[in-house]
Amino acid sequence: MESLGTERYLIEILEANLFELKNINMLNSNKSCEIYNYSKCLEYYLESNSPCLEQALSHFSEASELKDIALLRLLNLKKSNDLKQVSKVWAIAKSDSIYSGEAAIALGRTHLRFSEFEKALEAFQLAYTKLDQLGCKKRSMRAYQNLIITKTRIEPNRKYIHDYELLAAKAAEVGETAVEAISYHNISRELLYFNAGELALKFSNKALALLNNDRGTLHYYEAILNKCHVLIELKRFTEAYHEYQVALTSTHPQIKEATEAIKLLLDKKELEQKFDHIEPCWFDKLNLQHKENKITPSKMEMKLIDFIKGEPREKVDIIDHLYGKDSEWESSQNKLRVLLHRFRKKFPEYIIEENDKLGLIEDNVFSA
Repeated sequence: MESLGTERYLIEILEANLFELKNINMLNSNKSCEIYNYSKCLEYYLESNSPCLEQALSHFSEASELKDIALLRLLNLKKSNDLKQVSKVWAIAKSDSIYSGEAAIALGRTHLRFSEFEKALEAFQLAYTKLDQLGCKKRSMRAYQNLIITKTRIEPNRKYIHDYELLAAKAAEVGETAVEAISYHNISRELLYFNAGELALKFSNKALALLNNDRGTLHYYEAILNKCHVLIELKRFTEAYHEYQVALTSTHPQIKEATEAIKLLLDKKELEQKFDHIEPCWFDKLNLQHKENKITPSKMEMKLIDFIKGEPREKVDIIDHLYGKDSEWESSQNKLRVLLHRFRKKFPEYIIEENDKLGLIEDNVFSA
């Protein structure tokens, strides 16, 4: 049975963001114990620093559950699927060990990386339960977040914006700002697919405002790249280029690959804007793709969507929100009817009307 002090130390490192983890490790640098060793491994894992993580493994004792979990994380970074190691960590995850929840979340990340979605789902569900029982409320939120992400891979045609909103609220309750931020990041991505650029930017900014203590992590740079993409679509190229330069400072291999794709998109969109005035035939001769005729919501339509997403709203409240409480009632009703008619011509199956309320159909709201 682990001592209470050991359990508290474990919970402290598992609940920490990267900034907090670095501080904890600095304050405990004189310690020589398995949890300190694992804490250093987590720090290196979050930075995608494979060489340092590999070196840190040598400080564990041979028969160490935390060493097995850390080794699985290293293999994950190296994109190596070692079935024997996976099997060892599954045994830990299904045991009564205080490390079982951490073992399960590491397994989930591994199975997700290799597109083994059903196994990832099982692992994240187990991690959520075990971590919650241990008292790791923040860490359990991270497991739940990964559970939703895995579901998006299994059922990609289902829409998840409402799931992310609920997750953000639950994460905020326990002070898990990273999960709250990543939820906003995912909402932003879905809104961008819907061509709702301004609203996507709003959620992107909300995400990054919460990620100050996660600078250097993979999810921080993913949020930076998403904001860059949103700004490109909004043709705010100077701002987009600034975010692109921030992304260039990342050492994560996945981000390095993504920045190359973003740079191509940035160059292409800038070039399209420069040649926007010329005839399409000459555009084709320059081997440039002509701008797609995207159907996008108007500002007033987006104001409506922003107000009714998450829960249905009474028409009277919608009219007050869109046109002001002092607006003439009959005129405002007509304006709303026209607005709905125009929106439904563009997007036929997104708004439902029932009992004098308007809401978004969950299964047709914003696709990523």
